[in-house]
Amino acid sequence: MSLVRLTEVTRFYGGRKVFGPVSAVMHTGDKIGLIGRNGVGKTTLLRLIAGLDEPDEGEVSLAARAEVAFLAQGVALGFDGSLWEYALEARSDTLRLAERMRQLEAEMADPSVHSDEARLAGVLDEYARVRGAFEQADGYSSEAAIRAALFGLGFREDDLELPVSALSGGQKVRAALARLLCSSPDLLLLDEPTNHLDMAAIEWLESYLKDYRGSLIVVSHDRSFLDSIVNRIWELEENQLYTYRGNYSASRVMREQRRERATKEFLAQQERIAELEAYVRRYRAGNRATMAKSRQRALERMQIIDAPAREEAAMRLRLSSGPRSGREVVWLDDVSMVYDDKEVLRIDHLQVSRGERVGIIGPNGSGKSTLIRIMAGLQTPTSGRVSYGKDVVIAHFSQELRDLNPDLTVMEELLQVSDLSFFELHRHLALFLFRGDDVHKKVGVLSGGERNRLTLAKLVLCEANLLLLDEPTNHLDIPSREVVESALQEYPGTLVFVSHDRFFVNRLAKRIWHLVDGRLQDFVGTYEEFRAAQQVQTSEPEPSKKRAKRAASDEEAMRRRQALRRAQAELEELEQAIAEAEKQKQSLEETLADTALYADGKKAKQTAQAHREIVARLEMLYEQWERQASVVADNAVDC
Repeated sequence: MSLVRLTEVTRFYGGRKVFGPVSAVMHTGDKIGLIGRNGVGKTTLLRLIAGLDEPDEGEVSLAARAEVAFLAQGVALGFDGSLWEYALEARSDTLRLAERMRQLEAEMADPSVHSDEARLAGVLDEYARVRGAFEQADGYSSEAAIRAALFGLGFREDDLELPVSALSGGQKVRAALARLLCSSPDLLLLDEPTNHLDMAAIEWLESYLKDYRGSLIVVSHDRSFLDSIVNRIWELEENQLYTYRGNYSASRVMREQRRERATKEFLAQQERIAELEAYVRRYRAGNRATMAKSRQRALERMQIIDAPAREEAAMRLRLSSGPRSGREVVWLDDVSMVYDDKEVLRIDHLQVSRGERVGIIGPNGSGKSTLIRIMAGLQTPTSGRVSYGKDVVIAHFSQELRDLNPDLTVMEELLQVSDLSFFELHRHLALFLFRGDDVHKKVGVLSGGERNRLTLAKLVLCEANLLLLDEPTNHLDIPSREVVESALQEYPGTLVFVSHDRFFVNRLAKRIWHLVDGRLQDFVGTYEEFRAAQQVQTSEPEPSKKRAKRAASDEEAMRRRQALRRAQAELEELEQAIAEAEKQKQSLEETLADTALYADGKKAKQTAQAHREIVARLEMLYEQWERQASVVADNAVDC
């Protein structure tokens, strides 16, 4: 059964077409991820489906009596009461039923009702109806469900009595999301719901939405989240809406296949058009004029396939690490941070070596940003010491983008950190999609994504060998996140970053610092390996003696894992060398197979000699690979 139907929908903003005409159908039970670059109209489309706006052309239709709930990115909660009272409003229907049940129970206890059989019978009948409706609405579990949603999204028991007016912007979004989820509509429309959520809350939301019995359209740039919960992808691209079955990863494969098909169809048609036009030109006036006219009519009837659109311009980012730092880059000893007589961070000893890639994760408010700022020298700890190695140059990225001056223009911001010429800065900003008059915009009017790109543009000019990044992918769309990931993967310096994007963390981090209530757990490995280790610990509780023994061996286990990673890195380098040598060997063999080569005896001899040398090199590389693979296997067993 169709729940939402879009028919030739077009939307304009001023004189600019946002998208359209687009058509699509959503069926009951579908869970759709709506994706696309920033500015393509994802929020606009959600608002059309929610009935908050009207299309300029076409029609948006919903199934009769379908209940729709919409969560916008920014919410203004005009509610005069506590967080708990606000959340309870999600189940106002059951609250009214519960209140009526209490009234009827009081009437049943009234002696005057007992003395009137007809009146008592009426009260009992109504009570049965109200109680039936209450049970059908899961009334007895309403408060438990609301608590589960609030706690799952990061609130604590102490937060429930906070006035809604006192909540931060992020807390208000989480409160609105909890209330929306508990209202259980037929269709949930969520615009970037993972903003302001830490990893634990994101994973809780994933679990909730997987089991949600209604339908869902969610805008998100979180690839792990999309892979986990959606069974359809709608992608706004080139003013059109493309639909794919499956999750985000599956949609990327199908998108590439679609683009390849479109290119082949276009080229084939262009070739056919050229053939027909050539025939018409050649035989228009000769004895084949009739056949030429037939081909001319075929040309006129042909539905011309549009040329496939080029990939939209993406931000380009290349990070230089400047001077090579010493082996030990930064270390912390006995560091603590105290706010209002409460210790929010405690680090006994922590050290980062050159080339390490550390991901800092943990709940909101656990001290992640504080730790990054202390490491950057921007915040003085209450006690302890932060030390830096030889030739360390630091660049810091703040999630609040507080290093930007709203009164300066984009160009003026870069002039604060660079002595490049105006022309060179113009060219540099173009790499970050600031073109033409964009460079003269005031920072204060930029969107979150634009401010993020500007900060990255400044970061590149610093040529630092230690990057300390606090939520560097905030406000970025998926293509821009992928650009940042690729640049950081190739970055030769040392990287420490905070992120709630699990895909990003897993792709970059080789060491995890897990902060909870200001205490740090240091884990050597990827995020997936960290999660797997956590699950094992959770599922297999250990006796205290065994835990103590395990803790004593943690340092040795970490050394073994580091040795394994070094061995794996060397193995990967060998595999790359083998792949390059195989390509050279194949190229030489193709040259040797060409009989024209042997017309030049000297060149043929040189080519044959080069082939023998590359074959010998390959034999040596394969022997090294086998030895290194054995080392990796042995270390893997030890780990």
